[in-house]
Amino acid sequence: IAGNGKLYCQGGSFASGIGSGYNGLEAAVGSANNIIINSGYIETIGGTNHGSGIGAPINSNANNIIINGGEIHTFGTFYAAGIGAGLAAENIIINGGIVYANTNNGVGIGGKTVENLQINGGEIYASKTSISSANYSACIGGIGNVKINGGTIHCSAAKSGIYGIYSGTGNIEINGGSTKITSTEGYTTSSVPVSEENSLYLTEVQLQNITNKTEITSLTTSDNLNYGIEDMYTTEDD
Repeated sequence: IAGNGKLYCQGGSFASGIGSGYNGLEAAVGSANNIIINSGYIETIGGTNHGSGIGAPINSNANNIIINGGEIHTFGTFYAAGIGAGLAAENIIINGGIVYANTNNGVGIGGKTVENLQINGGEIYASKTSISSANYSACIGGIGNVKINGGTIHCSAAKSGIYGIYSGTGNIEINGGSTKITSTEGYTTSSVPVSEENSLYLTEVQLQNITNKTEITSLTTSDNLNYGIEDMYTTEDD
């Protein structure tokens, strides 16, 4: 998908807005593979029964979804993802653009399990509005491997901090960018579990005499530890 036009999509029952469908029984009709978005304005919503906005619906897999640019508004219904899969998501990569990925009881970006979910740039708004299933509780991620190299990420989950960016038995690697996690249900926003034994914790840094949307070019702690600052900006309300 590329160009300056506008695209509006809505999936049928058990179907994604852009991607694959599902027969509603035990086996998926087909996985969603090789979806590449380079530009354009896109609004997409999954079907009324467990359809992802972009990717694959419940009990289905998605592989190789790449977003390089554009403005994208997407919503997954029930246990389906905003962008990704209702089941396994592999090679979900966002390099740029403005992306709004929302779900009510699935994952904003990712799947129940993920492999090679990368965010390298762009302005990302991912949200999850329900807390009824811990297996799908992340606004970004799933059980597996998540890597954040850049971009400005706004992550709002009903159990954020507990399941804001959730990796379960896998790994979360943060090398740069700006990630802000908030909660819609009053839960703590301090930690991002990496495993049962190890968690990442939010560290707030106050910068004086700057305006919002300011690029951060270096960040060094009192212990002379350097934090990855690739594509890092303050947000609108900082």
